[in-house]
Amino acid sequence: MLDREQVEPPRVQVEFSAAVNGRELTAILSFANHSPRAVYLEKQKTALESALAYNVFVITEQGRRIPFTGPMVKRPPPRDDDFVRLASGTTLDAKVRLEAFYEFPSGSRDYEIVYEAFNSSYHDQPLMELVSNRVTVRYPAG
Repeated sequence: MLDREQVEPPRVQVEFSAAVNGRELTAILSFANHSPRAVYLEKQKTALESALAYNVFVITEQGRRIPFTGPMVKRPPPRDDDFVRLASGTTLDAKVRLEAFYEFPSGSRDYEIVYEAFNSSYHDQPLMELVSNRVTVRYPAG
């Protein structure tokens, strides 16, 4: 008989907030594991190293998407050391400066931002879609 840990899909909640300080727009992410067992998150899709290797934020201004200017390269499938373990009931926080990876037009504007990523499968852990709450922010601050 399978126990709940073996059949229940991973549940990771992503909370997103943003902080504006002059010309800096910092995304603050919190990944909370609500699963009965550990989950493994792909480091490059979580901004754990304060950098973005993937276009994981949907940033729009009046319905127009803001272009990602970070690296767009073909990568090999992730290896075991490309993941970080998030124990059951724990939270992992990350921060990244969005203006370094997205091309914001000049002038103070309101932007809607949401984090969206597909976390690659890891051994018996299936592919997971990670989606945060949506935040509206004025950038740069008027």
